[in-house]
Amino acid sequence: MKYNHWGRTYAVHLLNDFSGSPLVLREVLRDMQKMGNRITVLTSTEKPTGFLTHGLQVHVARIPYGWSPSKAVTFMRYLWSQLFTFFFLLRSLNRNDSVYVNTLLPFGAMLAGKLKRVQVTVHIHEVSLRPLWLQRFLVFMAKSCASEVVFVSQYTASRFRFSKTPTSVVRNTLPDEFWDKATQHRFTRPQGKFTVLMLASLKAYKGIYEYAGLSRRFPGIRFLLVLNAGLNEAEKFKWQVNAPANLEIHPATSDTHWFYSQAHVVVNLSRPDQWIETFGMTILEAFAYGRPVIAPPVGGPSELVTHGVNGFLIDSRNAGALDAAIKKLWLRNDLYHDMVRHICNESYPHFSHTAHAG
Repeated sequence: MKYNHWGRTYAVHLLNDFSGSPLVLREVLRDMQKMGNRITVLTSTEKPTGFLTHGLQVHVARIPYGWSPSKAVTFMRYLWSQLFTFFFLLRSLNRNDSVYVNTLLPFGAMLAGKLKRVQVTVHIHEVSLRPLWLQRFLVFMAKSCASEVVFVSQYTASRFRFSKTPTSVVRNTLPDEFWDKATQHRFTRPQGKFTVLMLASLKAYKGIYEYAGLSRRFPGIRFLLVLNAGLNEAEKFKWQVNAPANLEIHPATSDTHWFYSQAHVVVNLSRPDQWIETFGMTILEAFAYGRPVIAPPVGGPSELVTHGVNGFLIDSRNAGALDAAIKKLWLRNDLYHDMVRHICNESYPHFSHTAHAG
């Protein structure tokens, strides 16, 4: 992606947290800043805050949005946030400005950009929005308003048809500073007990209950779970699943290096029937550390993971296959080291930010 705008770029992302989509946007905005773009970020922030307010020096305008246990309340807040975003941009946009919409959700930004006749870029990460009518509406808005569309993977691009809008596939990359730290551990097997790591949102469809079950079936293995949630929510989940002694549950953090340095294997257990991963930033982070991955056999992960070569592609609902893969990585040193060697030799050049930009 190349950016060459003389005006201001208004980047819009609904919820600023420590998940993959705001991390990707932060790297896009860093590139824009290097090219001299002036940037304003419109986003909402709950506690803990997220990537868009860590390591990025830009003007931030707050969107009035927040999650609620009530779906109706959350939806009403979402509609209000889009009304706010629409009028904010309608008042702020000038002729040479542009709008960068991260994910399909900020439809108010798409419409404001269209009405003000400025460039609107929509960066699509998701294919599993529910209810289905909402996803169809948001895709309609993107088709009607976008000047260009960027997909995070070939799989994501294959799920939509934008016949009248220029499109491209730009795979996500990791910040150079992450690669630099990770490189120190790439060829070093972690010391101590065999450790499995998962980083995920506090959502059932992310496979967090399957992960708790996996930890019970392997009491001789250490399991780390980093939830994209606050301390109180993480503690509540710990009690809810009656976490065994070998399962350590941590709240969200902006610095995950310690967790990757401890792990032998990184897993993504999202349920394919409820949520399809379109890329998987944790897979890239695991590869940066030279760690094999277990991930779903559909969506973006299948473009990154080669079954039996740098990890395993397994449906998390298949407990038998999941257990067999964990046992292989745990007990077969030859297989584990072959995978690490392949990852270190093959995966790094494709996904470092500098290599990608160059």
